[in-house]
Amino acid sequence: MAISRKNARKAYNVGQPTTVDASDNFVSTKCNLRENEVRHAANTIEEMRKLLLGYRDNMRVEVETGIAVTAKTVADIRALPTWPDGLALNIHVDLDPRFSVVRVERASKYV
Repeated sequence: MAISRKNARKAYNVGQPTTVDASDNFVSTKCNLRENEVRHAANTIEEMRKLLLGYRDNMRVEVETGIAVTAKTVADIRALPTWPDGLALNIHVDLDPRFSVVRVERASKYV
């Protein structure tokens, strides 16, 4: 499949919201999440641990107020004995590891 020069410029416009014509084969980057963020519902402790596989133990964690989870790092979350129902993990991975973060939030916030 050949990409025209106009469409190639549009494809490499990284970090900018993209408007896509029906004739284009590119996916729009417009969404409510910031770039490099992934959100997963974690209903059980097994699901949560599976979602965190591959992330560094020292990755920072932020917990939404009112949630009964106390953790500062991914290793702390993995070591939890229980996991409350109805939570989601919002994972932001940055090129600079100091800015990567896992946010523990209520899953119903996104419904």
